[in-house]
Amino acid sequence: MIIQLTPPTITPATIIPIACIRPKRRNGFNISVQPHANQTVVHCYGHGGSGWTMLFGSVQRAITLFELTHPNKKDPIRIVGAGCMGLLSAIELRRRGYQIAGIIGKEPYDGASWRASGYFAFSGNASTSAEAQLIRELVTTTLAEYKNIEEGGHAYLNPSTVRLLPTYCKIGSDAALCCEYLVKSGIMPAGQPATLDFGSVQHENFIRYYNYHIQTTNLMRQLMQTIERLGISIEYRAIRSFSQLQDAVIFNCSGLGSAELNNDNGMVPLRGHLIMLKRTAEIEPLDYIVQTVEMQNDDEENLYLIPKHELVTTEYPDGLPCAGVLGTTYAPTDDMSEYDIIKLDAMEFEKLIERAKQFFGT
Repeated sequence: MIIQLTPPTITPATIIPIACIRPKRRNGFNISVQPHANQTVVHCYGHGGSGWTMLFGSVQRAITLFELTHPNKKDPIRIVGAGCMGLLSAIELRRRGYQIAGIIGKEPYDGASWRASGYFAFSGNASTSAEAQLIRELVTTTLAEYKNIEEGGHAYLNPSTVRLLPTYCKIGSDAALCCEYLVKSGIMPAGQPATLDFGSVQHENFIRYYNYHIQTTNLMRQLMQTIERLGISIEYRAIRSFSQLQDAVIFNCSGLGSAELNNDNGMVPLRGHLIMLKRTAEIEPLDYIVQTVEMQNDDEENLYLIPKHELVTTEYPDGLPCAGVLGTTYAPTDDMSEYDIIKLDAMEFEKLIERAKQFFGT
């Protein structure tokens, strides 16, 4: 099967380089309840690039663990972190009858939740069979919620935030293995062999699957609107210790901030390099997903193209129309100087543009 696809427009006028930091934890994500001085702290952080993929399952597990140890609904709960985990935790706790003292975030539109491309994918990087089973449970719970959203059955998120898209994966790639998991689970139809035709170049050895695309900008906006509707306040300031907060109960969804807040030396900042592609009157938004690897300088380098139709950051608070996003890298930078990170960014952006042009023939 030959599938003709419109290639992305990759020119100096359309390119917006974006660096984001994924809050990765060396020993796996932390979903737990711990006493901290005279406080109860519920942790939900460290998912790396899989936060959107395990979102609903992770928040549900954190709340369930909390309810087993702290059933008193009279104690107000403070949420630390204003990414997708923090916002969803606040909403779901309020819906279960808990009082929310408020949310503390670093700054509006900051963090990977807003910048993320929104591809539903998970890693099998589990160190034990129990951990692997937990990941499957969190993924399955989250997938069911996305299906519910897509079908219009969700209480506060509408179908504009999630959609099924054709997803083209190179045979044998990690992305293909993830899609095969969805097929074997009976969630998605079987994949079909495909040759991708971008006009000036063709690529064989691909499989067309269907997978969920999470429109992260839209979903974050709807979470923020729900927070406002529920009367939950958001305060933007930096904190360095839980002792700075007077609240008896804290939900810690601070991501990388947990390295200091929770003295967690397992946190690793994984730098991701993305190229947002501006949309103009002549450039249509892209509506397909490609995940592959390209040989570059004798190494296999990741490459994806994922639709992202709007970029919202502190630089673009009102939103910038986009056609899609190219990615990505997973570069640890915990031992790097600021100067070395600047050099890394320049090199990785250049390499990403080069391999994208090579693959799409533009």
